[in-house]
Amino acid sequence: MEDIRHYLTKNTVELYLLTKNKGKFRWKNRKDNSQFGNGFATATTPFTEEAYMEWQIGYDSEVNHSTKTTILSHLEFVGANGKRKNPYELSEILFLMKEVGLITRDEIKDLHDDIERRQFSFDDQFDIQTNEKETVRISDFTFHQQDIVLPTFSDYKTNRGLSIEISIKQQQYASGVQPMVYFAIPIQCFENHKDIIGKTSKEMEEAKLVINQDNKKVILNMFKYFGICSSRHKHDVLSILKLLF
Repeated sequence: MEDIRHYLTKNTVELYLLTKNKGKFRWKNRKDNSQFGNGFATATTPFTEEAYMEWQIGYDSEVNHSTKTTILSHLEFVGANGKRKNPYELSEILFLMKEVGLITRDEIKDLHDDIERRQFSFDDQFDIQTNEKETVRISDFTFHQQDIVLPTFSDYKTNRGLSIEISIKQQQYASGVQPMVYFAIPIQCFENHKDIIGKTSKEMEEAKLVINQDNKKVILNMFKYFGICSSRHKHDVLSILKLLF
């Protein structure tokens, strides 16, 4: 997990995440989990109680990837795309949870079996929706207005609690859609949030997220949701879970 420090204690995994926008880590503001978030520059704009981190979390990395390092480089599988891969990020968190006793080998096997028997797939059931409206006049031009709807599905228990979001997006270089999984972490969920609020990322560089018995289900559910995103994701997460149990 590049750019992520971790510290282990009994039944606890501590993750130290960057407070600056970088790569798949984006900081945004919104009033609660039902709202659309707006990004902001953390280096110049102080964090507020409406801030949250949007983490486009992954679970694997290609073997010998030049920019991604994983503590599980000794574990390898062949992905649905035929490429050699290592478990990464989300998979590393699950591995660390196993190391500190937050989850057992049998629980990982149960998670594998749960995903394996599910037949639903987001990329089979949902598509980008286009709603065409009447023509509109803008200045001296006439346009046909089309509203593009990208369905997003959120799983959260409280309005400012940890959230998993599945967003249906158009593939960048191919036809069709691809479901994307995001881990949304409101600032209140970071143990040091009182020290972060009112400061910029230059003044406070890390946010501490503690994975424990109270929130470990969020990590397990992310594997389930990846498993129902597509057949490709299902193949890959099942392969990883087999390695871990």
